[in-house]
Order: sequence, then structure tokens, then C-alpha cells
Amino acid sequence: MDDLGSELFLNHYSAAWAWAMNTPFQWTKQVSSHLGGTRDPLIVSWPGHIKEAGSLRTQFQHVNDIAPTIYELAGITFPDVVDGVKQVPLEGSSLAYTFDHPDEASHHKIQYFEMLGNRGIYKDGWWAGSRNLLPWQSGSIELWEKSTPENNPLRRLPIAPAWSVSPRLRRRGWWGERIASPLM
Repeated sequence: MDDLGSELFLNHYSAAWAWAMNTPFQWTKQVSSHLGGTRDPLIVSWPGHIKEAGSLRTQFQHVNDIAPTIYELAGITFPDVVDGVKQVPLEGSSLAYTFDHPDEASHHKIQYFEMLGNRGIYKDGWWAGSRNLLPWQSGSIELWEKSTPENNPLRRLPIAPAWSVSPRLRRRGWWGERIASPLM
């Protein structure tokens, strides 16, 4: 027992345990198309500044919304240039609007996810995902699905075919968003 966490162990666990620990979401972090291991709660406390404190917000937000939120609340404009070096623009959008408007539609309009070829994209209330490689597989598949996270957060309801366009166009939409990111 004393050796756990040392150089003697590769501290990973089987896919079955990873899947079980992501309950109630499907799959694991490796399957980003289904939010397993990636849909996490965020608790924000700012006494005197959040309307209906203690209530839930359901807008789609992402970790890249945290920096824009801090900049907005601190009244700081993100710099275009630092020490003569042009800065990569911040991605994401401030979630500060949710403090006073808990039912307002999400300002985060589009977000893509990818890990090991498994892709997901959120756009204007819709979620589409492609599972290409499951954690215990060595082959590759391409299966696209679509749902609305607001009405189907666990994706247990029947899934509609992803977008009513061709698979080529679906991939082009995902790749277009991925390529638009200066960090990819």
C-alpha cells in the first residue's frame, strides 16, 4: 500500500471503472462526444452580486469562459500586445451575465471537443458527437449523433441523426471550428 503513487505504479484504472465513475454520463473522458468525465459542476460565490444565489444555472459554459469572466468582473481589458508580442485572443465568453439573468440563453455559442479522435461540438443549443475509438478498442469507427443538452443532459433519450446534412458537411463544420482556433 505504501508504494501506491510511487514510481512503481502507473496509477490508471480499467475502462470499466472510469466509465462507472462518470455516472450518470455515458462513456469516459476519452469519449468527448458524450461528456463523460468532462461535464462538471462549477460553484461560484460572490456575496451581494449574484441574483438568486444558491440556485442552478443551466447555460452551456466551458472552462475557457473562466478567464473572460474574471477579466470582465475585474474591469480589465485583455491586452492585444504584451511586451511587443501580439497575444492570441481569449476564447470563450464571460459567464457573468448568468449572475443577474439565470434563465438567459447561453452566450457561449460554439465549442468543440476532441480526444483520441472522438469529437464533439456544441452549437447554439445542439450537441453533435462522433465516436471513433472507444477506450478498449484499437480500431476506428465514425458514428455521429445529435441531441440538445438542455432537454437531454444525460443523452438517454433517443438521439436524432446528426444534422440534416451529409457526413462530409458535418465533418467540415467540426473541422472548420477546430481550424479556426489559433491553438490547434
